[in-house]
Amino acid sequence: MNSTVCRFTMAHKSEEVLLNIFNVGKKRYKVFFHLNIIKWQKLSRHDTFNEKQNNNDSDKSTTVSLCDILNVTVKEATTRNGLYQIHPTLDIGSPSAIASPSTEFKEFTIHYATETRKRDQLKELKYNAISFCSNDFALVRIWFLTLHDSLRALRLNRPKNLLLFINPYSGKRNALMVYEKYAKPLFQIANVNVTCIISQKANQISDIIIEQDLTRYDGLVIVGGDGTFAEAFNGLIRKYLQYDDFELDDESFSQKINIPIGIIGSGSTDCVAYSIYGTSDPTTSVLNIILGSSSGLDLASVRNDQNTLLKMYCSVLSYGYLGDIIRKSENYRKWLGTKRYEFTGFKEFFKNNGYEVEISYLVDDHSIDNREGCRSDCERCSKLKSHTDNNESHHEHGTWKTKTGKFFMISAANIKCACSKSPNGISPSCHFSDGYIDIICVKHTNLLNNLKLLLTLTKKDKDISDLGFVEKIRTRKFQFRAIASNEMNFNSDYINSSSTQTIQSSSNYFDQKNGLSSFNCDGEILLDSYVTVTGHRNILKVFRKTAITPSI
Repeated sequence: MNSTVCRFTMAHKSEEVLLNIFNVGKKRYKVFFHLNIIKWQKLSRHDTFNEKQNNNDSDKSTTVSLCDILNVTVKEATTRNGLYQIHPTLDIGSPSAIASPSTEFKEFTIHYATETRKRDQLKELKYNAISFCSNDFALVRIWFLTLHDSLRALRLNRPKNLLLFINPYSGKRNALMVYEKYAKPLFQIANVNVTCIISQKANQISDIIIEQDLTRYDGLVIVGGDGTFAEAFNGLIRKYLQYDDFELDDESFSQKINIPIGIIGSGSTDCVAYSIYGTSDPTTSVLNIILGSSSGLDLASVRNDQNTLLKMYCSVLSYGYLGDIIRKSENYRKWLGTKRYEFTGFKEFFKNNGYEVEISYLVDDHSIDNREGCRSDCERCSKLKSHTDNNESHHEHGTWKTKTGKFFMISAANIKCACSKSPNGISPSCHFSDGYIDIICVKHTNLLNNLKLLLTLTKKDKDISDLGFVEKIRTRKFQFRAIASNEMNFNSDYINSSSTQTIQSSSNYFDQKNGLSSFNCDGEILLDSYVTVTGHRNILKVFRKTAITPSI
């Protein structure tokens, strides 16, 4: 093994170069560090620092960016009974043993995230670790301290203290197991302090967020399903609407909520986690949170005919088929669990109910769907950011159009709404932070077309808006009115406020006799028949790493 420290110091410390040979198990590796990039390559028995040989063996090398490294740990050369002691390294105040020149180190370990692809082409982040060993203790020290100092700058932009909520009753009721198995070990490796709260009742998470001083935390994390995530951000919204003089339509409101939020899916569908991270894999979610990058996320507000804010939603507001499923499945919760959705969906599919609806929506120059999905450094989201910044009342600009008809399902998507059973979602080209909502209108036709719809939803390369009986409308704001079959009994063309209150107080009103369905709002039931929905750009910040350096 080479015992000479190859270290080249440039004018700036960031340009420092390290190049040495270490052992990994019984194999020798050449390890290189320069410009925040670490590269290691397995050597054969006769390999040296020969540059030509290095290029020929590039297929055996691995490259990792410093921004994808969670932590670097080190082991002392000797301790009692021959056991090594591990020292964490990402704390700003390093342990005295690490700082002391007399401490001898045997090996250092790099803990990092890497991107992998599964057979279905889903990208997932995986945790990896590799330990480099040397009998030259000075060499290990130099590498360890160099990486440690380089990581300290990144540490400032990563979460150090998180407030984490676990909903043990969501989905398959395995949220505690998901946290203990996937999240907790990685948070410990990355030296992230976690304050963990297990919810015991509905709306408890929302109440805690409203009352809690959040300035002590660098982020919020939800271990649960879409409903739990909705409960958390609705609490966050109410917190600032209640204690500050802000309105949702103010452009400055999005700048007020500066605490990022992440989700580790453990629900029935995990639509939000899947749409944000591209997978429902919990490790991917945890690594996105640890690495600390964040991006904006739109929310949509739902108001009744009295202009009262009912809900903010992140994924979808759906009327008709999906609304019937979420409402009627509650009858089977006790004896079917999460399978109640499949059972109810099967029953409602064959009923093929259609609902009379009137939709008035706002159209402008940006309502055109170019069929391009949201990507990192998205041109559409960036363009609309400057547009809305220069136009405070942008919600009212444009032309109002109205559509009436009988529909099997109407879904207003704020994100693509993908999940493992529908990998492309109901609106594949929906964007994260453009302030627009995609309304998917599925006309009421026949069972064969309904079957085509469901089969298309299961395909990862299909878009349901390509079906002849499906129409997509992109808008910033729309008004929705459900038309009851006995509406002539009411004294106005629209359902007035008193009848709306009656509807809200009795779910029995929503039956086939009246020809009304209900809303599925992020997995929760809304029983209003007249609502106004508005898209709000960049209300939330979510932990989301938009790109990762691929291993070579």
